[in-house]
Amino acid sequence: MNLGQVPLLARIAIVLTVGITVEIIFRGFAFERLATLIGSAYVAGVISWLMCTLAHFLRWRFGGATQVGTWAAAMTVQYVRRYKRPTTMLMHALDDAIAFIVLPMLRTARRHNNLAV
Repeated sequence: MNLGQVPLLARIAIVLTVGITVEIIFRGFAFERLATLIGSAYVAGVISWLMCTLAHFLRWRFGGATQVGTWAAAMTVQYVRRYKRPTTMLMHALDDAIAFIVLPMLRTARRHNNLAV
């Protein structure tokens, strides 16, 4: 699917909702429950990071999973060190904004100017 064809308001809605819900699922629920059950924030962080990366691999394969996995590792480290979910939500939303809003707009602008993509 070409993200440039998805209406801008829909892409903005995706950025806002996904950034919040994914962080609640992987850093909120999964991480917190695992940390409680296992007794180690670090092990819980690794497991929740693997779950997040695998979930993205199933949709985006190696390229997307590599990018998401690297970014998710940074967010997981930040969360394990500070336990500030709003920070990871903002980081996630900004990353998605680049992927779903900025890059498709640049790609569209290049096509309109007959530049190579």
